[in-house]
Amino acid sequence: MQFKQSNKNKDYIDHLFIIFKSYCGSSPKIINSFDNRINKNKFYSSIKFLTFSLPCFNIFRDLFYTSTGIKIIPINLSKFLIAKSLAYWVMGDGYKSGTGFLFLYWILYFNWKLKISKNTKI
Repeated sequence: MQFKQSNKNKDYIDHLFIIFKSYCGSSPKIINSFDNRINKNKFYSSIKFLTFSLPCFNIFRDLFYTSTGIKIIPINLSKFLIAKSLAYWVMGDGYKSGTGFLFLYWILYFNWKLKISKNTKI
């Protein structure tokens, strides 16, 4: 697995690395890149680390990705959600947009909002 965030979220990556350290071969690395698209022309700094590819992680890949590698939301999602897992998910896939906050994909909002709010006590 790869964990990657903007360098401004270094504390979060360091926290995750402590959790997954025994599954990693090296510490988090800072990556600098330049986006030369017309509207960007900006340097970015991110931080990432990788875990080993281990069979114990396969259950998560099978839950959240199709056999062709497309990210999905499992039909039995509420079976796996607790407040802490939802918080990590939001921190990993959510982002600030204008004055609001977007989480994962619009699919989650439209298809799962009611089921999650009815079935998950947070």
